[in-house]
Amino acid sequence: MSIVNPSCKDFTIILYERNVFQFTVRAEDGDVAEDVALETYYGWSEADRARYISGEQGGVELDIEEAAQ
Repeated sequence: MSIVNPSCKDFTIILYERNVFQFTVRAEDGDVAEDVALETYYGWSEADRARYISGEQGGVELDIEEAAQ
């Protein structure tokens, strides 16, 4: 029986280059980890998003960068 060790990816979500939210995703591959990162962000409630979003324009500029390990 083989065991798949999930990789550990660090992601940074930058909103309007001012508010930064960092978290770690564990997944079997990088693509899955990125999907989880996006789902984490889009799964936030409006109140949760309001804590991280600022700026004069409506909407969100979302940039996910994989942190150097």
